[in-house]
Amino acid sequence: MKKQFGDYLRTLRIERDMTQQELADILGTSKQVVSKYENNLRTPKVTAAVEYAKALKVPLSYLLRGIHPTDNPEENTVQIKKIPLVGQTAAGWPISAEEHIEDWVIADEGDNVDYALRVKGDSMTGVGIYDGDLIFVRKQPTVNNGEIAVVIIDDGHPDTSEATCKRFYQYGKTVLLRPESHNPSHKEQEIILGKGINVRVHGKVIFLKGRIEGR
Repeated sequence: MKKQFGDYLRTLRIERDMTQQELADILGTSKQVVSKYENNLRTPKVTAAVEYAKALKVPLSYLLRGIHPTDNPEENTVQIKKIPLVGQTAAGWPISAEEHIEDWVIADEGDNVDYALRVKGDSMTGVGIYDGDLIFVRKQPTVNNGEIAVVIIDDGHPDTSEATCKRFYQYGKTVLLRPESHNPSHKEQEIILGKGINVRVHGKVIFLKGRIEGR
């Protein structure tokens, strides 16, 4: 499992023999927030992550990849990139459209992702994706059957088209969008391409992070 910001933050706290409250005091936040970070239920915005690195006197590369200053000095300058966070307002429009960017989040250059999407609904709880979570997506026009993808369901009308995250299957002109949920109200959707509704793969879900918070 890919380590996240919270895993490195917890490791640093333990190495320094600190309580969550002591760490919270240094970061200027609450013990509850630290706990959520350490359990990867929250992900900091770019500005907050930079502030935390400064407050803890570690390179940002440590909080992103666990690189200690003494491990490999050349890697302390690890390149990060800001990627756009888009939300449900992007439904029916190009997800990368500038006017739909909510904020910017940090990704490692090596993550090979292009944007983050805030999930709405509980149709993918079976794979640990909950309402309000962030999925990190690599833009690509196709995925393999069974992979989780962000797709645009397009009926020809921008006002009613939508972006959704589902497990994707295609057999000829038949596309199946399969939810992963214990909620029986979520049903597999079958779409016959070319009959008024089309499906366009916008990207592959690479990994999940917790909810994003400013601090």
